[in-house]
Amino acid sequence: MTGDLQTIRNVLIIELFGQRIAVPPSILLSLPLGDASGDTLVSELNLPADKPCGVVLVIHGLTGCSQSTHMLALAKTLLEAGFAVLRLNLRGAGASAPHCTDTYHGGRSEDIRAALGAFRAQRPDLADLPLFMIGVSLGGNVLIKFLAEGEGAEGVVRAATVSAPLDLSATSEWFRRPRNILYQRYLLNRMKNDALRLSLSKVEQEAVRSARSVLDFDEGFIAPRFGFAGAEDYYSRVSAQGFIDDVKTPMLLIHAEDDPWVPAKSYGKIDWRRNPDLHALVSPGGGHVGFHGVGMAHPWYVTRITSYFSES
Repeated sequence: MTGDLQTIRNVLIIELFGQRIAVPPSILLSLPLGDASGDTLVSELNLPADKPCGVVLVIHGLTGCSQSTHMLALAKTLLEAGFAVLRLNLRGAGASAPHCTDTYHGGRSEDIRAALGAFRAQRPDLADLPLFMIGVSLGGNVLIKFLAEGEGAEGVVRAATVSAPLDLSATSEWFRRPRNILYQRYLLNRMKNDALRLSLSKVEQEAVRSARSVLDFDEGFIAPRFGFAGAEDYYSRVSAQGFIDDVKTPMLLIHAEDDPWVPAKSYGKIDWRRNPDLHALVSPGGGHVGFHGVGMAHPWYVTRITSYFSES
């Protein structure tokens, strides 16, 4: 299966055949971010049948939410392994959208810190359990930045990322290749729809509507809204490659050489020997958050991460 088929398989299975992954009923948690915005993250907590052996917090990717296929696949397998699973909806995403005046971006790690603090306060019965974290795609970039900053991450036992863009500038260039025009159109339309739900100025509305690429969107909307000089300044200041050496948490980073969205060369540029707690697994195939195999009940990254957490 090519990287493209690996990448789009989840969408095809769900949208064409309606085979959504089933997980037990969720407990909805409203996690206030405690800043001047008054924004709240509405997230989903799933509990295993028996007492949890740990809690796994999962961060979705760009235009994703707690109901995204990768979130459900991880939740199902982790629950079966005895973990409680908290699926975050980032600021302005999914069920959080009606409760937010703003949106997330690739470096907004303070939201993870605030949500984690609110979760611990609301669920003291789970607060003392071992904590694990997963970031998928852009959520992986946010997770690496959060772990590197240290504050709030002291209790994280292990972490993992899947198809994380370590270099946002290189990823933007890779994604803009002509062969990705359908991906670009699909993702950009979703990004625009999410942004236009916010109360925007006329200048921001025009910037969103006129964007013809993810780069345009970041240049005209994300960068000025969050105080960056432009898209490249945003990419430079929040990219995971600038934080990864400061991560003190053991972490598994899974990526595929044939990922059509995120270049594998970003992983090759890092000397992983500098930090023995980080383990990069770059497979020949798998696409972007794919890693499906014939006869496999779950994507390979799901079972690999579950095993990694269970070994701790």
